Amino acid sequence: MKVISMVLVSALLMCSCKSLKNDATTEKKEGLSKVLYTESCPKQVECSVELLKNTTMKYATEKSTGNLYLKLEEDSLVDVIKYHYNKNAVKNISDSGYREEVYLEIPHGTTQLELENKDLSKVKAIFGKFCFCKNAGYFKIENGNFVMKDGTINFTFNVENLSQKTEHLSFTFE
Repeated sequence: MKVISMVLVSALLMCSCKSLKNDATTEKKEGLSKVLYTESCPKQVECSVELLKNTTMKYATEKSTGNLYLKLEEDSLVDVIKYHYNKNAVKNISDSGYREEVYLEIPHGTTQLELENKDLSKVKAIFGKFCFCKNAGYFKIENGNFVMKDGTINFTFNVENLSQKTEHLSFTFE
């Protein structure tokens, strides 16, 4: 009986030590820790950037309208950078507000990346325009240049057949 107990205890110890060894060698890639907007903002406009840690973007197109819909979900492998451009509404005038948003999804561990035009889909580049105007909603960004290196992100873009206030973004990141 003692021999069987010792064999079981030995087998248990061998299995538990082996799993600890595997956990120690598994390297988890870290995401961004901080993002700062480095450009000036026009008068009467609020500009800001938000880092959505461990978040991914999912989007779908509404069949009947063709409109793009965006949904944010938890994901431990990517972070989302969300830029806001918010022109203050004029007091006593309905629907005078204007807002733009830009979303970029950055995989954890990424410190250098250069993308152009259709390749912008690799960071799921999305532009949002919200106003009482024609062509409001979310749009995929398929024309532009994204450069991430040396602790900075520079992104120049345009959305075809759409007027927009934001055409260039510059961030620093850690």
